[in-house]
Amino acid sequence: MGNKLTFFLVVFCIGFYGAVAYINKPHPFDKHIKWLVENSEFEYNGETYPSIAYYSSAELQVIAYGREKIEKADSQALPKIKALYNHRENTLMFTKEMDITEFKTGYIVVHELVHFLQNTNNITENTECIQSLEEPAYKLQAEWQRQHNHPGPYPNFLFVRLLSLSCSR
Repeated sequence: MGNKLTFFLVVFCIGFYGAVAYINKPHPFDKHIKWLVENSEFEYNGETYPSIAYYSSAELQVIAYGREKIEKADSQALPKIKALYNHRENTLMFTKEMDITEFKTGYIVVHELVHFLQNTNNITENTECIQSLEEPAYKLQAEWQRQHNHPGPYPNFLFVRLLSLSCSR
C-alpha cells in the first residue's frame, strides 16, 4: 500500500508541476508585444491575442489577392505573402511551414502584430485605406530587425511608399 501511495503522489506532483509549468509558459507573442509597446505609441491592455491559423503558401496568396487577380497576374509576379492579419476575425495567418517561435521568423511576427495593435488601438477602423497601415508596420519591423541584428530581408521602402500612395488613387 505504501509503495502505491508513494507512486501516486510522485505521479500527481509531476503532473501538477507540468500543468503549472504549462500555464506559466509565456505566449510566443509576449516579447514582441512588449517590444512594440516600448518602441511605439501603441498601447496594449491585455486584449485577447489573435488566434493563429496556418495555410499553404498558395492558399495564403488566394486569401491575400483573390483568385481572379492571381490568374490575371499570369506573367507578373505578385509579392509572395508569408503572413496576414485578419482584423475582422482577429486572426494571424501564416504559411504552414513557418514556426512562429523561431528567431528567423520574428520579423514577420512583429510586422503582423503591428496590425493587431493598430486594430486594438482603433487605428484600423479609422482608416479609409487599409494599405496605409503597411508603412508603420514595415518601419517598426525594420527597427526590430536593426535592434535585434536580424538577418531577414529588410523592407523595400520604395515598394512600401508606392503601396501607401495607392490609397490616393
